[in-house]
Amino acid sequence: MPDVPGYRCEKVIARGGFGVLLAAHPRSADGTEGERIALKLARPGIALAEAQLAREAEALRVIGPPTVPALHAVGTLPGGQRFVAMEYVPLPTLADWLARVSGPMSPQEFGPRANALLEAVAVVHAHGLVHCDLKPEHVFLDDAHKRARVFDFGLVQRPTPGVLADDGTPGDTSSFAGTAEYMAPEQCAGHAVLDARTDVYALGVILYELIAGRPPFFGSLTEVLQAHLSLRPPPPSEYAPVAPPVEEVVLRCLAKEPARRPRDAAAVAQALRAALDHAGQSAVQPAPRLTLLPEVRPAQTRRSVAVLFTCSRANPVAMQKALAAYGGHMAFAEGERFAGVFDPDVGENPARRAI
Repeated sequence: MPDVPGYRCEKVIARGGFGVLLAAHPRSADGTEGERIALKLARPGIALAEAQLAREAEALRVIGPPTVPALHAVGTLPGGQRFVAMEYVPLPTLADWLARVSGPMSPQEFGPRANALLEAVAVVHAHGLVHCDLKPEHVFLDDAHKRARVFDFGLVQRPTPGVLADDGTPGDTSSFAGTAEYMAPEQCAGHAVLDARTDVYALGVILYELIAGRPPFFGSLTEVLQAHLSLRPPPPSEYAPVAPPVEEVVLRCLAKEPARRPRDAAAVAQALRAALDHAGQSAVQPAPRLTLLPEVRPAQTRRSVAVLFTCSRANPVAMQKALAAYGGHMAFAEGERFAGVFDPDVGENPARRAI
């Protein structure tokens, strides 16, 4: 456990490639402890980690609560490691909620949660910022107050007025920041300049997942990136009943060209409210458990792979994300039975990764 002067570190909440998130208590000189806070420490010696932490601290300061956790302090440890102290939020994330649900949201749940998400991101956009890493894991749900809170602003950008997302220069797609399932085509292509419509695409993926119980594309990293770039997403109505006006809003958010998407989260919120009103608040109906396959299948070539068969009550999307963390992808899902495939593309023994 790291030693942070002025704080008693309680436990590790999460670890990532660029740092660690801790639960801690501020401690005064007389030993008195304050309420629990969250401490984020940048990984020492990595300039990108320090830059991301600085961007996040500035975004929290500019936006402020309740949309984002309150920023308490920014500092540097004696060894030079940067840290940020912020409000500890005990609320569940949208990812937690999805992991407990088997299938699409009910109409009573979809509308309030979707509106809360869009209103929170609209506040971010109103401050001239683009989150660039929106996904269910980065959204707190506050059902008591019917609102959402957004966090993890390590990739945040402040676009230059007049410079559009599709004016960016393509870069090397072998190295990128973000989560593939929620990345806009311009991110997949390596464009450096993004705007609010990049977040709109990610919001479209999240809304799609709430409606259909799964994102539009998932599979191996290469397959998902290529799908965002070149494949039309299957309509969510292929997986669950959805009112046509609501489906139209979601598919507009998922347009490949930024110019064809709504301009920001506020525009999406306005369009979705109108669609839900038109549909009589019955946009989404429960659907049976789904059989899920990767959207893009590789060419039929002979190769050695490892197949992992398992039984679990986990949500299929949660299972797919767990497999992806080890370089695998979902090949079959039926009820509580799953099959994950690990191929040698990443240069490691697929059987070892499956085990």
